[in-house]
Amino acid sequence: MESKQIKLGNEVMVSDPCYTDPTWCQIKLKNVKPGNYYAFHKEHDMEDWGVRTSMILVVHEEHLIDNLKWKESDGEVGVDSGQAGIFSYDTYRKDDIVEQIGMGDGDVSFFGTSPWKEMTEAREEESGEKWYVAMCSRTLGEKGWGTYPNGVVSRSGIGDGSYPLYTATKYGKVIAMAIDFGVEDSPYVDFDWFREIYV
Repeated sequence: MESKQIKLGNEVMVSDPCYTDPTWCQIKLKNVKPGNYYAFHKEHDMEDWGVRTSMILVVHEEHLIDNLKWKESDGEVGVDSGQAGIFSYDTYRKDDIVEQIGMGDGDVSFFGTSPWKEMTEAREEESGEKWYVAMCSRTLGEKGWGTYPNGVVSRSGIGDGSYPLYTATKYGKVIAMAIDFGVEDSPYVDFDWFREIYV
């Protein structure tokens, strides 16, 4: 279990980074409390499937010790590229920030070789593709997840599909968000695991 710090604005996109905006299977939150958030990554040993990401979760720095009350959001977080994340909307698929945020440690050289070459050439005029590759460079690394100053992205547990987003609010503002990748056998979704670090 690990955590890193990011900064989110009052609008947040929860999505597979491959999707352009708008896409039906992404969730845009418009009532987020802006500020610094701690991003947490949780793994679970699925035995034959190996160790997989089970959840990513972000909590506003002022609410780490609050008694958070979680609610499942309307809509779903679709995944078609094996990854999903929580991103400050003003940075989502913005190619002009890639030089500033840099690349992760994952090998993305296959984007320029078969069978990806034809796809990337067809999409190269689409804005956001450089940013998308930068996100892939984080999830294809050894840890399988990573951050940049305004977002967190992770491998999606057992791959493509649809996953629920949970949020916690206070005074009408979203103060925490979590994507549950559904890899843990449990009668309930556990959102308190991050407290092992901070409480």
